[in-house]
Amino acid sequence: MNDDYPLPPSDSSLSSPPPPSGPHPCALCCLIFSLFAISVLVPIGMLFSSDPVYVMNPEEGLTRKEAGANAYGAAGCYVVTAGISAFYYFRDRKVGREEEY
Repeated sequence: MNDDYPLPPSDSSLSSPPPPSGPHPCALCCLIFSLFAISVLVPIGMLFSSDPVYVMNPEEGLTRKEAGANAYGAAGCYVVTAGISAFYYFRDRKVGREEEY
C-alpha cells in the first residue's frame, strides 16, 4: 500500500455542517421577489382598470377591466406570499439572536 496519500480521519468533523441558525435565505429571496412582483402588478392593474384608449385588449374574450382585476388578484397572492416570507424571515432572525446570548 502506498503511504503517499493518507486516508482522511474518520471522525465526525467531516460530516455535514450544522443547520444555520438565524433567518433562512429562501425566506428573504421570496420576500424580495414578492415585493418586486407587487410593485409591478399593482401599476399594471391600475393601467388596465382605468380603461385607457392606448392599451389594446389583452386577449380575446377578456376586457381591460377583467385584466386589471386579474392583475390585482395576482398581486394579492404575492402579498400573502410576502407576508408568510416576512414572518419566517423575522421569526428566524429573532430566534438566531436569542441563541447568541
